[in-house]
Amino acid sequence: ERETGKYWRTFVSLADILRVKGYLDGNEPTRLGRMAASIRGTNELFLSEVVVNGLFDGLASHELAALLNILVQEEGRLQEHTKLRSSPGVDQRLSDLHSMARDLKRVQRQFDVEIPINYSAHFAALTEMWAQGASWDQIRHATVYDEGDVVRAFRRTLDLCRQYLRAEGVPDDLVKVLNEVEMLINRDEVKENF
Repeated sequence: ERETGKYWRTFVSLADILRVKGYLDGNEPTRLGRMAASIRGTNELFLSEVVVNGLFDGLASHELAALLNILVQEEGRLQEHTKLRSSPGVDQRLSDLHSMARDLKRVQRQFDVEIPINYSAHFAALTEMWAQGASWDQIRHATVYDEGDVVRAFRRTLDLCRQYLRAEGVPDDLVKVLNEVEMLINRDEVKENF
């Protein structure tokens, strides 16, 4: 009974957060709520807020690929030892992402909810390089990570890209760039052959 009460309180708090953020109107999902329901991840609200707050707006396809990769990575891995740097556009959006995550964590604390907000830039520059047409050999020589880790990172980026493509309410101009990202990432060693 104690555990059931705890889970119920968490559920109610989550619904309250979704109402405050405009994802629920009463108990009915709004347009934003339907978009969020289409996205899978550790924190779907965070992944939706990225679109709502315009963090994808105005990015070139290779920059968007890098930002998508940041959103599928988790902290806790060693930082990559490479001279690769993300473009200034990606660095700026990463700064915006930090602010957005901090704000969402504050809201979650207000409602006594703890849902992790995971993201990390350790594969961002590599993803951007791949999206700009680098060969697999160039990628291999630019990183100390195992090839399997790199392929996995790129495929996770591709998966998130496709989720946004299928999500209801994603702006048409963003859909166009997401389609470009899908084509740029899904090639050669990354492409799944089924």
